[in-house]
Amino acid sequence: MEAFELAVQNFKEKGDQTERASSSRVSAVIQLPDQRFTVIFALAKRDPARARKLSEQMLQDDARDVAGKSEPEDRRKHENRNHRLQRFKSGFLSV
Repeated sequence: MEAFELAVQNFKEKGDQTERASSSRVSAVIQLPDQRFTVIFALAKRDPARARKLSEQMLQDDARDVAGKSEPEDRRKHENRNHRLQRFKSGFLSV
């Protein structure tokens, strides 16, 4: 699926993206949506089996990426993404 491949490419290039709500130093930091989740969510409405397969692929790719990293920051980000994906799968894909 081309949309998912583009979302994966975007994530590999930019990682977890954040932006400030304003130019002020004390403004809130907003985490931008991971486009891989956006694609999986949209696909799940029409093809839940395919969405489940892509979510499993995403989990495996993330696990492979973080396997060699020992930085606690990298591991925490990975655990947060996995938690979000597991919540998503149990809620939406169980239908």
